[in-house]
Amino acid sequence: MRCAVAGPAFAVAHKGERKKNNLPLRKQTRRDYKGSPAVHSFDSEITPEVWGHMWNVKEIFVVSDLHLAAERNSGFFQADEELVACLRWIVENTEDTVLVLAGDTLDFLAKNKSHQEHSFDRLSCRTERIVSHHMEVFEALAELIHSPRHRLVIMAGSYDSELIFPTVQEVLERQFGFDFLAPGIGWLVHGEALRVMVGNAVVVIEHGNGYDGWNRIDHAALHNVVSAANSNPANLPFYEPPLGHRLVTELITELHKQFPWTDSLRPPTEVVLPLLWRVGSPRQRELILNLAAAYLRRKTQTLHYKYRRASDLNTLYRSENEVKLSQEYCVVNNWFQVVSLQQGLCASGACDGGSQIEELRLLAGSEGLVDVRKPDDKVDSRAPIFESGANLVISGHTHTARASLVEGGLYINTGTWGEQLQVPTRLDSIEIWEDFLARLRANSVSTFRRLTFARVRYRPKYFETRATLLAWEAAGPVSLAESWFRDNHTGWRWEG
Repeated sequence: MRCAVAGPAFAVAHKGERKKNNLPLRKQTRRDYKGSPAVHSFDSEITPEVWGHMWNVKEIFVVSDLHLAAERNSGFFQADEELVACLRWIVENTEDTVLVLAGDTLDFLAKNKSHQEHSFDRLSCRTERIVSHHMEVFEALAELIHSPRHRLVIMAGSYDSELIFPTVQEVLERQFGFDFLAPGIGWLVHGEALRVMVGNAVVVIEHGNGYDGWNRIDHAALHNVVSAANSNPANLPFYEPPLGHRLVTELITELHKQFPWTDSLRPPTEVVLPLLWRVGSPRQRELILNLAAAYLRRKTQTLHYKYRRASDLNTLYRSENEVKLSQEYCVVNNWFQVVSLQQGLCASGACDGGSQIEELRLLAGSEGLVDVRKPDDKVDSRAPIFESGANLVISGHTHTARASLVEGGLYINTGTWGEQLQVPTRLDSIEIWEDFLARLRANSVSTFRRLTFARVRYRPKYFETRATLLAWEAAGPVSLAESWFRDNHTGWRWEG
């Protein structure tokens, strides 16, 4: 097991202290902070003894996928005023609280044409530009950090994997008013999950891009770049970015000039390829086909590798999306075969590729934004975490807010604070899809925002842990779904 202390502001709870009180750890959850939030890599073996070393917190807020970029009042994030109000509400109305920024807080890919910008000077300048465009947000975060009753944990995601570089952390710490080793900040930048106990509930917080083959970060390779940047910056090792990063820097950044709505296609995965194909030039369509081919090739190679190495197919890591031929894979593969054939038959390379509406409908979701309690199609990936003893898993990355009771516990996705494209569902008619695609080409589609986040708190009066999916509105936080937990025997129960 690998553990990392999230920040020196938390005092470690020693074994001797637990023995002196003669109480098991789960009976002591009504104390204030007794230790750092514990972080474990998913490749560790999680046993009951490991869970017994969880650190306790009274209350946690989780916000993810802000995508603060070096732009203002345009692009994906345009909710500065609302975010500042939310942060100040947390400071003024809560105490003994941890705020977790659970990945993709910053956006190093927006309007960036290079995914290899790893020099210290360039990363520092880019971080400073992001801060300068959202100064009041970082001032509000500084207020929280300097509060004696609040702490901040910053996790890296896909779009801000650059947080692993010390120079990026230094820029942010200076903005928060610290010269060295900020005492109120915990940095989790190597792909770790954060595990804590809130009351009797074991809570696991992650970004979630590790389940997404398009946006999974190779942390080992990125760590090599960090090491080389310190010792030999003139000769950095090669780092291959995820396909999703290439899709952004090589295609979406260029398309955004003509079609601003493409900035809302986050996280970029195989499901956006047919949409981009509809508006791409012949050269851009060629790039789309290359990325699709790379995706299909990697998926097949990973599948074969997994099955060759598995002595027992039942023990395969079930949360690994690449070990199964998902519906998305089959649909994209069929779409790829069709458009590749038509590209070869058309000398101009500008064939329409058919209506593709059926493929788009199959790739789209079925529930839209109607019911946040309905599980999304990624929830099965968390089964091993629940099987290891977690009661609550909180993720981001997909930008789809959810709070779902699933086998093993409660799953919450914190959604996003960015502008989202309203895409028809697979249940909508062909006429609705045709109208949507026509508006895409005419650049007349609109976006929406739903500012969602999660809150988990222990209520000692009722001996229960409450988990809530919230939406920030003008009057303050509004509950979208709330569940309570007392112990493993009763599990989670919906409120209301």
